Amino acid sequence: MSPIERTLQVLIHDVRTPVGVAQGYLRLLREDRLPTPDDRQRAITQAQQALDRVSQLCSDAAALADDTTATTTVTVPCEGFVGRVRQRLEREPVEFTPATIGAGAMLSVPANSDALADAVTRVLLTPPRQAGRAVAIGATATELWFTSGAGPVPLSGDALDPWTQPGFALPLACRAIADAGGRVWSGREPAGVGVALPLEVTR
Repeated sequence: MSPIERTLQVLIHDVRTPVGVAQGYLRLLREDRLPTPDDRQRAITQAQQALDRVSQLCSDAAALADDTTATTTVTVPCEGFVGRVRQRLEREPVEFTPATIGAGAMLSVPANSDALADAVTRVLLTPPRQAGRAVAIGATATELWFTSGAGPVPLSGDALDPWTQPGFALPLACRAIADAGGRVWSGREPAGVGVALPLEVTR
């Protein structure tokens, strides 16, 4: 199945629920079955939120279906990019393993490196919120790597299938990492995931 076919399949599945919610509230309003102004306002708010969700799903689907084009890249210090990822992960129930990254290591990333940091974080939190999740960060001579799981995750494994979860968050994250020249994998035992990005320069 092509990426566009998978995108359409997920879109159809995920749009049904919010569309049904919006239709239900609009039916109640149309049939005047909500007696108080507060009830009517809540119905309008819920319908709007459901329609906003549909709009976001359509935007995400369009981003996935769109062919990639050349993007502006910048070279940033490896430690600076790791700091961006750590800031995001510190909001989650994870434990960090000390990292060793050579001084002067550089990464070539899209000009919006925050978006790439968001993508790496999203992959590391897949599947969501496991007890005892640990994140390790480090570097080889050629790659900056991140792993996440209940225990040490090998630095390679089976390619991660981003369509194993509903919605487009994980496919978009994997797309962003691939566009930056990176790779994403799924560990075997213990279960975990990993991301590696190529180093531009090491000193």
